[in-house]
Amino acid sequence: MKTKKYIVIAAYNSELAKRQPWYSVSYFIEKLRKDYDCIIVGSVKDIPKTFTGEVIKVFSLKDIITFDSFRSRKYKLTYFCSLPIYNFSSFFCLGLNNLLRNIQDLYRLIIISLIPKSLICNVFSNADSVIFISDETYNLFSTLNNKLHLIPFKKDNWGGGNNIEIKRDKVAYLGPPFETRGFDIALNLFNKIEGYECKVITRIERDSLKKRLINYSNNSSNVKFILGMLSREELLKELSDVKILVLPFRVVMSELPIVVLEAAELGIQIITTKECGVSSIKNFPGVIINKKDIPIDILDKVELKLANQSFFDEVEKINSIFWSKYNGKD
Repeated sequence: MKTKKYIVIAAYNSELAKRQPWYSVSYFIEKLRKDYDCIIVGSVKDIPKTFTGEVIKVFSLKDIITFDSFRSRKYKLTYFCSLPIYNFSSFFCLGLNNLLRNIQDLYRLIIISLIPKSLICNVFSNADSVIFISDETYNLFSTLNNKLHLIPFKKDNWGGGNNIEIKRDKVAYLGPPFETRGFDIALNLFNKIEGYECKVITRIERDSLKKRLINYSNNSSNVKFILGMLSREELLKELSDVKILVLPFRVVMSELPIVVLEAAELGIQIITTKECGVSSIKNFPGVIINKKDIPIDILDKVELKLANQSFFDEVEKINSIFWSKYNGKD
């Protein structure tokens, strides 16, 4: 009989499990279910008072505000932290206009950034363990003795598409037209460079984004725009001739953007920032830049490595260490 574990996550939607932030949680649940009986609930209140096993709580702003409620618990508590934790100064790189334009997506992160890190550290210390999925946040809480590092990613989810033999010569941006993701930085680079075909693969999920995209696209006549919610097959086709993906994140809404790892699996090289969550891993397939701008000659410094296998070997090592430590604490 499998050991029972409760996983607490508000408003979990399995239909969105292939997208952030649900991808990371879904990956973890799938792995756990091989050895444990996992019960997903929406609130800590749904856990039986007599339960003495492990509760895995997806970390949220509410946990910082109400963490005292966990002190009298009978069960083991593990936080799964996919929530970015920034200093308030981290938002300065957006500029005031971009900050206000994206405020409806950023306000939770801004609130957390105003909370003293010592208080957040106390919340984490009260747990039996804390799982971080970003190397940036894992390193931020360097004094925690109960932290674990997991990279939630499963290879071979392109249906063998990573073996496509095709000339890769294009440069692309992939994602919604958010300044938080560095959409404007990527377009600025595309408008300056010569000798490369550039394209933007983006989706418009809100009407307000249509106007934003029009303002940018009117000044980017040499850039090809692919719009809409593409299927996996359509997206794979668009990425099959991409040599370099430009993803200059300023701020991420949920940590470890899966697009970085999926691109690496296809043999694409990535120009990105440390916000990608895997920048410190050995053999990272690309170049790490700052959040302000991209040097025009940066593309010439990127070498094409179709396999990127050495990078994923390092990812596997990190995950192997994680599962060894995690399973050993029961």
